[in-house]
This record gives sequence, C-alpha cells and structure tokens, in this order.
Amino acid sequence: MVWVPQQLVGVPLGNTVTIECWLEAFPAALHYWAKPDGQVLHDPSKYRVESINGASAAAHHLNNNTRASYTVSSNNGFHDKRSKS
Repeated sequence: MVWVPQQLVGVPLGNTVTIECWLEAFPAALHYWAKPDGQVLHDPSKYRVESINGASAAAHHLNNNTRASYTVSSNNGFHDKRSKS
C-alpha cells in the first residue's frame, strides 16, 4: 500500500522542504525517491532520504532545478509500487 498525505507541497526558494509517503509491504521492501527523469535522490549535500515505516525525502536549499514532481517507489521483489508527490 502507498499513501501520500500531501500531493502538493510548496516552499520559498532557498528553504528546505520535506515530502512524505507512507508505505506498507510484506515482505519488507526497499523504498527510494526519484526525479521525473528517473534520477534517484542520493546526493547528501542536497537531499536527506529516510525510510522508517514509510519514506520521506528532504530537499535542502531549493532552487529552480529542484522544482519537480518526485516519485517514490517501493519494491520487495514481488510487487513494484510508485506514487508521485
């Protein structure tokens, strides 16, 4: 199950934004966030990604390059689920 509590989040440029998604999977799954071009968020100087009973991603120092529709994905080898935030 994938649930995104806030589909649209906005903050002023230069600030930090956190997007959240609640994920439920059995067996346990790997969760990751990606940009529209498929690039997975992994640069620690720009993003903080956590996965604790769900998934959250925080983007730091927002600029025009970070404005996008992000996708969270969950894959446990049996099912692959995606949701946009």
